[in-house]
Amino acid sequence: SIQTTGELFTNGTEAEKIATAIKLILSSTEGQKENESGEIQTGVKTLHLIVCGVQAYQTDGFVELKYAVKDAAALKRIITEKFSYEFELIHTYELYDTDFSNENLNGILNRIAETLGENDYLLFFYAGHGAFIKNDTIYEYILKFSEKSGGLALSWLMESLDAINTQETTLILDACNSGIVVDYIIKNTIQKNIHYQTMKKKINIITSSKHWEKSAEIKELGHGLFTYCLLTVLESIEEFDIEKIVNELLLQMKNNSLKYLEEVQFPGIFLSD
Repeated sequence: SIQTTGELFTNGTEAEKIATAIKLILSSTEGQKENESGEIQTGVKTLHLIVCGVQAYQTDGFVELKYAVKDAAALKRIITEKFSYEFELIHTYELYDTDFSNENLNGILNRIAETLGENDYLLFFYAGHGAFIKNDTIYEYILKFSEKSGGLALSWLMESLDAINTQETTLILDACNSGIVVDYIIKNTIQKNIHYQTMKKKINIITSSKHWEKSAEIKELGHGLFTYCLLTVLESIEEFDIEKIVNELLLQMKNNSLKYLEEVQFPGIFLSD
């Protein structure tokens, strides 16, 4: 119920009146933070977490995967449970198997854009098949759909994410050849003569492999190798710090790829300052 100032302060001792006043002041500034210039920035720190996992493939040439949905669900669980103190609000969106489509993802991104606050972050995670489409008219990297030909185009995804004006956007892909995303953003920033340190917003890209490499699922781990390493890192750290995550991930990938693949495989990484 709404109370007037008179109703709030008519009754009670002086100490109770002071306590009420302090409570009102604190509640009125809840969610306000100072930015680097010292100005007050309103809005609670909010994370929009989109997790996508595709494993029930029915298209020719793409085998069914075992752990893609499990990987996506595990990432969602650990972030929502462990880092809820850091992000005051965490909104989660799931697209698994046949739900993973341009239409459904576009609906989610539009919903996020319509409700975007001043202190919002976006993390997009995908586990599944990644592939190149090559013909006379197109050369494109796609995240494969499960039951129909084609997939979600890298160019469309990057343009759609760029259109959402978040504080920071992080893209994490566990898919074969996914390092092409790092090459894509470097190429595009150079073509536009934009140094990554002066981009209008922060963007981070972490991929399971370089653009010429495959990404492995490991039965003994019950996960994709990359996601297993990422989950191990997230379990061990105390705060969601991208630079720290990347540093620890490099070590985990080196050790585990040597153990399970008998060769070193490093993730693809792009971090804007």
